[in-house]
Amino acid sequence: EYYKNKNVKLVSDYSFNVTNHEAAGLLFAKGVDRITLSNELNEERINDLIYKYKQTYNTNPNFELIVYGKAKIMHTLYCPLKRLGMCGECKKNSYALKDNYETFPLLFNDDCTVNLLNSRTLNLIDEIDRLDGINYFRLVFTNETLYFIRREVLDVLFNKIGVLVLHMPATSIAPQKAVTICPSSNVASTIKLLQTLTTLAGRS
Repeated sequence: EYYKNKNVKLVSDYSFNVTNHEAAGLLFAKGVDRITLSNELNEERINDLIYKYKQTYNTNPNFELIVYGKAKIMHTLYCPLKRLGMCGECKKNSYALKDNYETFPLLFNDDCTVNLLNSRTLNLIDEIDRLDGINYFRLVFTNETLYFIRREVLDVLFNKIGVLVLHMPATSIAPQKAVTICPSSNVASTIKLLQTLTTLAGRS
């Protein structure tokens, strides 16, 4: 209600955990301009959600989907390095938590809070051409090199949708960087996109 008459576009993030068309309808009715779907949805459930939304509300939804990234599974004030007397070492090396089965990367923020990332990288790029009704695809980069971003993510995405247009940097807790890509039939500058990604990645 606070933002309804503020002349701003509201985007609900994946943390709203929208998994059905009723939840999407409620958020759109509240003035949300774009909804980021839950990253727990698979291809079948996404297409079912979009189909039911169109049938129920007789209009096309404005959905965004995270198609690449290491999901953040915890944000904590507790810093394991500080507890071990290693404060400041996060600026020199990379660290992770490991159990008997998986390794979970740690991202350290400037305010000494810590993000625990999923051990597995979400990658739905191969499914993009089978998703009818997603207007925006979000790529979330954490500790990837620019070379990896170019060759393993952007090249594959470009082959899927043909043209890449940088829409906007999405806000997120540092040091995670998110870039929203929208497919377009217009001519776009991939070089400009890569220059922007270079800045976001902060590494070569």
